[in-house]
Amino acid sequence: METWIYEKDYSDGSPRQPIKEETDEILKALAASPIFQQLKKQQNEVLAQIPKIVVPEDKENFEILLSLCENYAKQHCGAVKGVIDCKTWGANIYVTKQHFFEFENEENLRFLQELSARADAVTFKIEPDGTMCMDVFICYFEDGTTPDGKTVEDLNEESMELFCEVLSRLPLDKIKTKKDFVQTLLDELAQEGGLQKEGH
Repeated sequence: METWIYEKDYSDGSPRQPIKEETDEILKALAASPIFQQLKKQQNEVLAQIPKIVVPEDKENFEILLSLCENYAKQHCGAVKGVIDCKTWGANIYVTKQHFFEFENEENLRFLQELSARADAVTFKIEPDGTMCMDVFICYFEDGTTPDGKTVEDLNEESMELFCEVLSRLPLDKIKTKKDFVQTLLDELAQEGGLQKEGH
């Protein structure tokens, strides 16, 4: 019997470049304007009223996976760190100081199954010192509602509807340049939000 090898190369042969987000000039101008910043601040103040709720199933998954990750780190002379982040609202478990990850026995393969069943994402990264890190992410939190019963989705939908309504009122046939479009849109948004226009 001869050695059998199967290979397919789907790379384009060039080094991978960091993904660059190309932002339109109009969006840049809108985002940089004081009026847009005021509107964003208003929205953030409303969103801040929405409480974050711990999901019981995610809490259980985090605790189980933290224990399993610690056991793996012990077996392979690594380190483990668990973080429940109340700023980014998520939970991560990091298994670090590994030169490679190997799931070489029945126990470790069961560990992989638990990761697949309980984690929302698993990422393997190379650290600056050349060692590897396994980053296990669990959502852990979910959004509640505002005092008047609105969800984040409701608020985002309202914002989009308002933006579309304002756009529909613009005299597009009379707007000749991007600068005029941006200024006209900002004026309409300021009027809609009861905000002070730039320069006033």
